[in-house]
Amino acid sequence: MKIRSFRLRILVLSVVVSGLVILGFGAWTWTMIHDLTGIHRLDSELVALASGQASAPADGRAWRAFEDALARLSEADPTHQLAFAVLSRSGEIIYRSAPWPEELLPRLGHPENSPPHPRTVFLNASAWRVALQHRPERSLIVAADMGPYLAHAHRLQAAFLLAFVMALGCAGGGAWFLAWQAVRPLTALIEATEGITAQALEQRIPQRGLGDEFDQLIQVFNEMLERLERSLGSCITISSHRTSLQDVRFAFAQLVEMAVRALSPGVNDPTTARHCVDRITGGLCRLVARIQPDPFRRDADGAARLRTRLVGLESLLRDVVLPVARCAGPHLDVWLRLIALLRDASAAAVDAATRQPIEQLGRDVALRARARFDTEPELRQLAEASVAFAPALAMPGDDARRTTVQDLHEPSAAGAL
Repeated sequence: MKIRSFRLRILVLSVVVSGLVILGFGAWTWTMIHDLTGIHRLDSELVALASGQASAPADGRAWRAFEDALARLSEADPTHQLAFAVLSRSGEIIYRSAPWPEELLPRLGHPENSPPHPRTVFLNASAWRVALQHRPERSLIVAADMGPYLAHAHRLQAAFLLAFVMALGCAGGGAWFLAWQAVRPLTALIEATEGITAQALEQRIPQRGLGDEFDQLIQVFNEMLERLERSLGSCITISSHRTSLQDVRFAFAQLVEMAVRALSPGVNDPTTARHCVDRITGGLCRLVARIQPDPFRRDADGAARLRTRLVGLESLLRDVVLPVARCAGPHLDVWLRLIALLRDASAAAVDAATRQPIEQLGRDVALRARARFDTEPELRQLAEASVAFAPALAMPGDDARRTTVQDLHEPSAAGAL
């Protein structure tokens, strides 16, 4: 499993490295302590003492001198409590030192039957390490009390284990301190970064001399904030004039204005008006074919952050169609283009709710157009064009021509016309 915390990674790495070093040093130290206090060192000392004295003259003076030498060694090193005994070939004691325990000899058995290498003999309340040297006429046994020796060895080992545990604790504490020192600049950088919000992108993180790497990171982060601020600034446009990108009504309003101006008595240019209606038809069909978006702009958590103004389709239709209809007058081709505009928009509508106000306005425009003309060919063309909105008007008659504003379905539309 990957450790996600950077501080914990440094801590684990420091503890592992220092722990391996301490373990290696501890193993070497333990080996040295074992060499100094190990049983083989005691065996070599006992064998050396027994071999040296076995070749000495066999008289009481030499044995007493050897006893005195052992006593001095025991006084110099309390861990070495030494004793010796000299046995005849038959196994009888010829000489023994004062510290020699009486129950040791029966446990050893006959010297000729004892193994030549050092061994441990356990008594009731103690343990002795013995080394034998055989001669044709006698046998020399040198023994050392294991109690003080083992107690000293155990004390050394306990002290080493305590020092080893303390060293590991110091290594862990040092690793934690090292991890804290290494992460402290990063913590300061995080705290400074948290103070930068979307409303305060002009803020910058000060360089506090936390180190070359962190200073470089702060510089890169400040440059990123500067680029982000410029990018967001380029998305905001402040102007005293509307544009088509900012307001979809503005584009339609310009086309309507051009059409109305072309239909004015002073200009009387229905061709331009027809072209404007055609352009309005294309834009309006694309608009009604889209699903109206949510007026709220939400963040990743679904919380509303911005409310926008949606384009009211019904009011947009009236603002686009009715001004041109008021000025269309006797221009049949303009009326036909208006009816075709609404027919195409109704066919392109995304749903029934969008289609309903388009068809309602289509019926109003068709009724008003038939009230403008008297000749049979003109009325027939209007009837054929408006059959999608008002099937009952397909056979034109006098009643249809007498339709007034009060007969329209929508009072607001009638008032606008």
